[in-house]
Amino acid sequence: MRVFTFLMMMAVAIGGTLVGYRLVFGRDLVSLSEFGLASQPSSSITFAGQRGTAVPTLAPTAVPSPTSLPPTSTPVSDLPQAMVVGNTGGEGVFLRATPHLNDKLRAWRDGSRMEIIGKPVDSDGLKWIKVRAPDGAEGYIPELYLVTQP
Repeated sequence: MRVFTFLMMMAVAIGGTLVGYRLVFGRDLVSLSEFGLASQPSSSITFAGQRGTAVPTLAPTAVPSPTSLPPTSTPVSDLPQAMVVGNTGGEGVFLRATPHLNDKLRAWRDGSRMEIIGKPVDSDGLKWIKVRAPDGAEGYIPELYLVTQP
């Protein structure tokens, strides 16, 4: 791979792209030492009547290739697909627009079926679950008021 990249770099250099970059910026885009070849000492250059010294290039940092990365899997939630409102002492619970206590949308009775559509979120000292209510409204309910279906 290094040889191929080196050959491609040389082909571009012959076309003038890298040579032009060196004349304008005073350094190479890529040093020969990156390809295992001897590095050239810094040279003096002249551009528009000004004299200066070429700046040495920095060593590259290793970047993993996409093929060397381990495969990732999407974690599967241990929550069921649907739960029901419960543990409210018969008072019901409010569906909220955001996972905050002051964002009330509508109250739901114990036994109301809620479809789980999001992962748990911590806010206001509670763990909230994003749900879809029977009327299609989406929002958050504290996890402690959702129970598995009987």
